[in-house]
Amino acid sequence: MAHAVGNPDTSEIPEIMRNYRSGGTPWTVIIDPSGRVVYNSFHIKVDQAVALIELLIVKGK
Repeated sequence: MAHAVGNPDTSEIPEIMRNYRSGGTPWTVIIDPSGRVVYNSFHIKVDQAVALIELLIVKGK
């Protein structure tokens, strides 16, 4: 879990927001071990995130 801050002096948008074209904060991006984005959206429920991450762990074994 990470939080990217921009530069308040320049109003620069954080790199992760540019790269994944997020619509604001909070924003969730879940990336599988191969680098494929499997979730990229504004809202995610905790149980949904846990299930998705557990599935990625199982697939990775």
